[in-house]
Amino acid sequence: MGDMSDLVSHFITKNLCKNQGCLDYGQLCQMISPICKDPDEMLFGVLTEKNRFVIVDGKGKTGCSVRPDSVVVAKTSLRVCQSLPGNCHRNCGNLHLCRYFVCGDCRYRNKCRNCHELDTEHNAAVLMRLGLQNLEPSELLLLLLQNDPYLLPEVCVHYNRADGLHGACQFKGECTNLHICRDFLLGACRADGCLRVHKFDPKAMKILSGRGVSPENRSFLFRIYRNRYLISSSMETPQKLSRRLSKKTRTRRDADRNSICLFFIRSECTYDEKCNNIHFHLPYKWQVLIQEGSTWTDLPNNEDIEKAYCNPENNTSLDQLPVNFCTMMCGSAKVRRLSTVSSVTKPADFILTTNWLWYWRTDQGQWIQYQHEANGGTCSITSKKLEVAFQDDIDGDILLSKGGQRYVLSFKGMYEVSIELQTRQEVRRRPCFLSALQVKKTLERETEEASSCSTV
Repeated sequence: MGDMSDLVSHFITKNLCKNQGCLDYGQLCQMISPICKDPDEMLFGVLTEKNRFVIVDGKGKTGCSVRPDSVVVAKTSLRVCQSLPGNCHRNCGNLHLCRYFVCGDCRYRNKCRNCHELDTEHNAAVLMRLGLQNLEPSELLLLLLQNDPYLLPEVCVHYNRADGLHGACQFKGECTNLHICRDFLLGACRADGCLRVHKFDPKAMKILSGRGVSPENRSFLFRIYRNRYLISSSMETPQKLSRRLSKKTRTRRDADRNSICLFFIRSECTYDEKCNNIHFHLPYKWQVLIQEGSTWTDLPNNEDIEKAYCNPENNTSLDQLPVNFCTMMCGSAKVRRLSTVSSVTKPADFILTTNWLWYWRTDQGQWIQYQHEANGGTCSITSKKLEVAFQDDIDGDILLSKGGQRYVLSFKGMYEVSIELQTRQEVRRRPCFLSALQVKKTLERETEEASSCSTV
């Protein structure tokens, strides 16, 4: 039964990708009927057991397990690696491919430094692991386009939140996301009275062209974006949706609850075990998840890991069992970093809060901190201002200028995009390092100052 199930699963994926990523359930039943005695039972079993499909319930009458007009969408966990060539960590499970090649039109062609081949040793192994090795290149690339959020520009959520020419989008005509009616893409917009754009206009086409979207792929963009929304919506259970709707409040509350207690570090916490925060003698703490994913245990060399993490050039720590800062993994185990709250969320006189610094990566691989002077040119924003904006909306965007060019920085994707050149640079947020000795001296200095004030 297992072999038959795998065969049907591959058959479905291949046919979905041949038909712009989705088909009606009834059509699939007809397709597999020549190879199955009971196509409805087999198809329903495969679609519900495999994490490779999304079923969007239809409205027609049901005479089988799923309504015949229900839509089945091809889904995958496969992604394109976002690291620069040669900078990827070991055992990367993503495809090493040029993102513009996947979108259909890489302007660099044969001179591109990124890979344009699906049959390299690494890519072949990744496809084999996910059972996608027999898909045609066109089928595989379409599967990536409707699943990997890194490849295509997003539809601007702020544009869809209010009336007016640009909705609530502060970037207006300079926004690097698409200004198009989201409900229209989903086929659920009441056209009468809607002020949102119901087509991919010249501005949208320019953005898509900058991402390397070929004319052939532009011809069925509506289908690709609709499938993307159906896939992302399927992942939002009622609990997840509730968390997203109250994200800002809950994120701040969770951050405080998982923070290291500022009063305990100063030996002033009176709540003891009833304290909602973590008690630790340093403003940072690295832990690994063990015992079948149920217990967080402190990592040795806590200060060494923190020192390595504070350097934006480091992807990993320097231990025998290195912590991967990009994936937050140590081998096959999850890792987390606990810390005191961000310094921008507390008054200036609070000591040992975490001072976060923001960096952007140059084409030469150097990490430059955001400050008012960057490479001889004026930067319109500092790390502190970026941190304030980040704390306000961790999934938001912010407009800045640097070196005579304008950029949009995405907190969600941790990258900045040049508005003029449409080039993308990686961004990192790392804390300012404090050694155990520095923490001790800070506490001693505060004690001396408090004693002096008391004497006066």
